[in-house]
Amino acid sequence: MTLPPDSPSPRHWRRSSIVLTFAVFITFIGIGFLYPLLPLYLQEIGVTDLTGVRIWSGAIGSAQGLAFALSAPLWGILADRVGRKPMVVRAMVVSGLGIAAAALVHDPLLLMIVVIFRGLAAAPGTAAMALVSTTVPRQHLTRSISYMQAALVIGMSGGPVLGGLLVGLVGMRLAFAFGGAISLVAGILVLVFAVERFERPARGSRRPSVFQNAAALIAGPTLVLAVLQGILWMADQGSIPIRTLHVQDLGGTESAAATAGLIQGLFSATAVVGIVSTSWLVDRFGFRNVLVGAVVGFGVMFVPQGLAPNVIVLGGARMAQGVFFGLIGPAVQTLVGLSASPDRRATAYGTLATFSGGGGAIGPITLGAVAAAVSLPAAFMAAGLMVVPVVFLVLARLDISAIMWESTSVEDRGDAGPD
Repeated sequence: MTLPPDSPSPRHWRRSSIVLTFAVFITFIGIGFLYPLLPLYLQEIGVTDLTGVRIWSGAIGSAQGLAFALSAPLWGILADRVGRKPMVVRAMVVSGLGIAAAALVHDPLLLMIVVIFRGLAAAPGTAAMALVSTTVPRQHLTRSISYMQAALVIGMSGGPVLGGLLVGLVGMRLAFAFGGAISLVAGILVLVFAVERFERPARGSRRPSVFQNAAALIAGPTLVLAVLQGILWMADQGSIPIRTLHVQDLGGTESAAATAGLIQGLFSATAVVGIVSTSWLVDRFGFRNVLVGAVVGFGVMFVPQGLAPNVIVLGGARMAQGVFFGLIGPAVQTLVGLSASPDRRATAYGTLATFSGGGGAIGPITLGAVAAAVSLPAAFMAAGLMVVPVVFLVLARLDISAIMWESTSVEDRGDAGPD
């Protein structure tokens, strides 16, 4: 089988996959240095009022998420036109510069501008996923994506721990500078060691417009997968602040922050278990069964959290939910890669990121309103009900057999590399 422009040799795609996974890991360690420490950093640069810290923290977090959601498809379109590897390098370098630049500001408004710039110009995880999807052979794609998502989650979970230790040694500004530096190193590693055989279309050749690309994605299964991901992120991200308040009600104010942080850390740990199990389960039970089972389990686990009589039950339910959540991500990411044509994959991943970011932004507002109008347990039940449409989307609107057949046909035509 001849190799197409996008597909390196077996030795090269394996090396690229390993390099990208490690680069994503250290990039998200660096990112983890910044965002969890923002409330403390705001106090260091002069926001002394606790209410002001909360307002600025929320505003900066929302602005970053909105910037990411708006820009991700545009970077995806550009990646499909000029190559995915340059976009990965750009994203990791810009991410590092944005984190390091935060160490130089002395005003909350400037800090927000830096964070917005980083959100608009970075998206390293999305760019890396697009590159993996076009270089790794179809039969190895789920496993490669699972490893990369595990690296992302571990990096984001370990970053705050390492960042907190480093702050105690060298201070917050130098810790940010170090976090930015390791992201720059990640970009250099990808530049030097990752391989992508991408050929730009010849000048004057007919290429689909941005609107034609968008129409093709909307008409296909990518939109269903993006909506599915957006709803799940709405439920998950929206439940995080509600859960902290629930911990406070169950265990008292003094230990609420530490307990809520521990529960979220355990959720991340069990999510990794689900992530690395996805490939094995998909091979044995298929994408549809794994997705439906994981989505149902994820939604059901909101019920014991809302009814939890103590933080142990709450934490145990959240840990179980982490396994299901970890199974969903690689399955969805793989299906996006298989359903989109090779020349539109980065655009497809950008679209997926937009829906994820949008869901993450809408969720806290929606569930917060339910909690304020009814009760905290009712907000958890509402989060569980949000997941119901996802089950119907998978069963009724997601033709996984057609996705698998089409991706196999593309590979047979020479659009994917051999093992």
